[in-house]
Amino acid sequence: MTLSLGYHTYRNDSGGSNSGAIYVLYGSGSLNGTTRDLADSSPAELTITGKASSDYLGKSVSGIGDVNANGVPDILSGAWRNDDGGSNAGAVYLFFGSSSRITGTKRAAADSSDMTVVGKSALDELGVSVGGGRNNPGP
Repeated sequence: MTLSLGYHTYRNDSGGSNSGAIYVLYGSGSLNGTTRDLADSSPAELTITGKASSDYLGKSVSGIGDVNANGVPDILSGAWRNDDGGSNAGAVYLFFGSSSRITGTKRAAADSSDMTVVGKSALDELGVSVGGGRNNPGP
């Protein structure tokens, strides 16, 4: 079981002021009665931080199903104020789940996400909202 939480802007500045973050918590069986404090220094098994200041990564997060058909759910998240395609063009990052349970801290960027889509031009605000589809069973 995997639980991902989008926890954006004001509370995580690891990638720069208001860069945002996604916290990934791995579960087993049941998370019933479990408490995690996001103010702790290591609140999750995996933390993905925004690429740059004011990206607002994690404002929208979706368990998108198993896009790459490896049997592990994947995570989609938006960084709606990312500037790679122009001022506030936005970006969407896809992170493939792994049976090896990736841990530590990653920074959202084209070289750390499994797929990145960048807004075409300034003020597109791509990623202000993301959503998942059905569980893809593969070919």
